[in-house]
Amino acid sequence: MLDENGNLIGVVVAKLGIRAAQATNDLPQNVSYAVKSAYALPLLDQYQDANQLEPASPTTKPLFEDMIAKAQQSVVLILAY
Repeated sequence: MLDENGNLIGVVVAKLGIRAAQATNDLPQNVSYAVKSAYALPLLDQYQDANQLEPASPTTKPLFEDMIAKAQQSVVLILAY
């Protein structure tokens, strides 16, 4: 989950699905649950390079298309069975 400047603010972990539709007799749309990045980042600290530079704060708001392109480079699909 990104804010309007393309900064990571959360990680989507679940969404409502068919069971919610069956329970409510309605199809839920655009309902997801996320973990705040402040809670997820400490789990990743051990994997970060100590010499890595902090990202610079943009002086202008980035274009939506540029944010999407950058985010797509950082996202992977994980299937768990």
